[in-house]
Amino acid sequence: MTNVILLTVDSLRADCLEPGLMPNLVQFARQAVVFTRAYAQGPYTNMSMPSLFTGRYPSRLEPLEMHGLHGVKVGDAPTLATALAAAGYYTLGFHSNPFLSRVFGFDRGFQVFYDDLFLDGRGLPPRAKLLLNRIRRLSRSTPYLPAAALNRKLLQGLGQAREPFFLWAHFMDPHGPYAGNGWSLLGKLRAERLWRKATRRAGEITPAEREELWKGYRVRVQYLDEQLGALLAELAQRPWWGRTLLVLTADHGDEFGEHGGYTHGHKLYDELIHVPLLLGAPGAAPRTVEDVVELVGVVPTVLDFAGVRAAGSLDGESLRPAFEHRAAGRSDSLSEADLMPHYLGCLRERDWKFICEERTGREELYDLRADPGERVNVAAAHTDKAAELRRRWYERRQGSVAAGRAGKLSPEEEELVEARLRDLGYL
Repeated sequence: MTNVILLTVDSLRADCLEPGLMPNLVQFARQAVVFTRAYAQGPYTNMSMPSLFTGRYPSRLEPLEMHGLHGVKVGDAPTLATALAAAGYYTLGFHSNPFLSRVFGFDRGFQVFYDDLFLDGRGLPPRAKLLLNRIRRLSRSTPYLPAAALNRKLLQGLGQAREPFFLWAHFMDPHGPYAGNGWSLLGKLRAERLWRKATRRAGEITPAEREELWKGYRVRVQYLDEQLGALLAELAQRPWWGRTLLVLTADHGDEFGEHGGYTHGHKLYDELIHVPLLLGAPGAAPRTVEDVVELVGVVPTVLDFAGVRAAGSLDGESLRPAFEHRAAGRSDSLSEADLMPHYLGCLRERDWKFICEERTGREELYDLRADPGERVNVAAAHTDKAAELRRRWYERRQGSVAAGRAGKLSPEEEELVEARLRDLGYL
């Protein structure tokens, strides 16, 4: 059976995959199948990752609300981990993103699971867990586990694994705050202050501050590339490397003022939903695929290579035909930014994008050949195209809306996760 490694990166834009910024990832891309038009199903983690992990659109998953933050969670839906574990895979997961913790069900199906939070039943009382988390945050230069430390964790885990295995790791390094001048005390404080300003008062960011944010982001991306290069070099030495499928992608991108904001909010422009997607498969020849594909296709693709049947219905389609130079079955991508209290979604083709906010009826249409930056709404000038995409968008999304009210966390879970979310600028 084929081993599976899934590497996901937080906040990594598709346009970061260029030699001057990510030479190691570009080198891997030369040996992989690269999807140049891959789109996430949501513009932020707790909309995109549950979809990627289940193969279902966000609107088919359980809504989530926490301190005014809305998204979805995997809930009881079958996931990639549960499917592979049921097929006999040894499953390991490593990350430090609170939205991907066991609180939100991401531990289901994993035999080894590390989420960098004291939530795993260590026998500690709730107050002690909170104290330990606060001490850890104060002692760290970053509000997350950096890539070098995450590499050590996952390599240690792989040392105990048996074949076939499924390894998932989620890297946080491109996520703000961006300390472009290093994580000294002063650099850390300045980065955190500028990040808070960008996330709360985007209109006050000056051109110089925008450039500082952009530079800091790229510094973090370069660091990540160094660590990914070291990890891939280490993995390539393992005896099982030649029978392992490796998938590398991102949950979403980041905005740097392109549409009036920063970080990753509830918008559906390409700087947020266009992400890298690289697959290295045993015996597959390198290839660049320019078809529009969806991250919701990762689950069916992995299960296809693993020879495992899906436990439930999937919205995504396997990308394996692209390895055999066959056309994909679908030529567009559905992304969703809001489900509650009002639905906001888009349909993205190769040359057109349609965005609709259901409550107000506001519609946007972009001719991406003439306007790749999505600056000019041409819905009024291209009514026939808008009507076509509106119909297809409505049919796709109408068949995937899950009813139900947003779920809540327990007080202990909410307090533990809240502290980490505050460090990352969400609260």
